[in-house]
Parts: sequence; structure tokens; C-alpha cells
Amino acid sequence: MIGSIIHAATVVLTWGASPTPVTGYRVHIGAQPGVYSEVLPVGNVTSIQYTTNDDNQTTYFAVSAVAGPKESAKSNEVTDPKKPDAPTLSLTWE
Repeated sequence: MIGSIIHAATVVLTWGASPTPVTGYRVHIGAQPGVYSEVLPVGNVTSIQYTTNDDNQTTYFAVSAVAGPKESAKSNEVTDPKKPDAPTLSLTWE
């Protein structure tokens, strides 16, 4: 068995609450701009911590608001900073 070490990076994502009532938010995550391979339903919160599998791979994030069966457009896209002195990302509604 050959083992390898995978480095992880934890980022904190924060966003402002939707101006209209919502039942929750979804965080869209991907390895390419605008291409999201993972969607996390995170409930009605405006901040999460997310751990990436590889601190050398850039990760892209966007957030959408959910109200019942409806989902908003995605927020602006941000990338993880890959720097330990800047772990907080802010997302805003456009």
C-alpha cells in the first residue's frame, strides 16, 4: 500500500442575509470558475467553515438562497485565499 499525505485548508465563508425571507442557503463549490460539482444545503445560517481536501487546489464558492421550492440566483463567486492570514471570505447578493 502506498500512502500519501493530503493537505487540507479550512476557510470561513460568510454572507449577508437575503433581503427577502428564506428557508435556508446552499453553498456551491467547485474547482473551476462557474462550475460547481458540490452543493451543500447549510440551513438558515450566514456563515460556515469548509475544509478543502488540497490546500494547493483553488476552490470556488457561491451561495444561493432557498425559499420553499424556489432558489435564487447565485451570489458573486469567491475563491479560497490559500493564505493562513486571510481565512474569511465574504459573499454578497448582486
